[in-house]
Parts: sequence; structure tokens; C-alpha cells
Amino acid sequence: MLVGITVMPEYFQSESVNGVLDRLEGLAGVTAVTTSPYVMAPADRQTGFREPPIDAGAGKVRLLDRTLWGKRELWARTAPSFQPDLDLYRGWTTAGSPATTRPFRSSSTPCTGP
Repeated sequence: MLVGITVMPEYFQSESVNGVLDRLEGLAGVTAVTTSPYVMAPADRQTGFREPPIDAGAGKVRLLDRTLWGKRELWARTAPSFQPDLDLYRGWTTAGSPATTRPFRSSSTPCTGP
């Protein structure tokens, strides 16, 4: 039987791929995993957003159920984990995000993954 789950990429970054997969397999018998194409890094209040999100004001006191980088509340930044082909979005009302620098490194290298 196929048992699938979605895991946000920040948990792979924070806990390690093998750690997350071992835990999912052991606790829930998960046999399939999907994720999203972005990377996340801790940030400060001036450059990041709150995790968990405020959610229309109700989340100001809410904390994460599982820690990220050892914290149950943090400020973070995200960036695409790949260089999108912006030509594929030509003529659309929305477009892919252009590549940015890695949010957790001080280089100008386009973000291509952790």
C-alpha cells in the first residue's frame, strides 16, 4: 500500500533528509514523499517572515509543533531552489520567481539548492 506525505523542505534542511525519512517510515509507515521547490534559512525580523505565520493575527502566540533549527518560533527567508526558465511564463499573468542569491550564504550565486 502506498502511504504518502508532503514535507516542507525546511525540515529536510534542519533535520537532514535521512533523519526525516527514517522518522516518517518508522512512525507512519510512509512509502512516498513530496516536497516544494524552495530553500529556507533563518533570518532576522527586518529581512524575514515569522514561522509559524501569524495567520490573520491568531498565530501571534502559536508555536511550531516541531523545531526548525532548534527553535519553535523564528524569522526566516526563502528562495527558489532552482533557476526557472522565465520564457515558459511569457504571456501569463503570473510568472516564476527569478533566481535570487542563496538566503543563507553571502555570495551572488543563484540559489540552486541547499
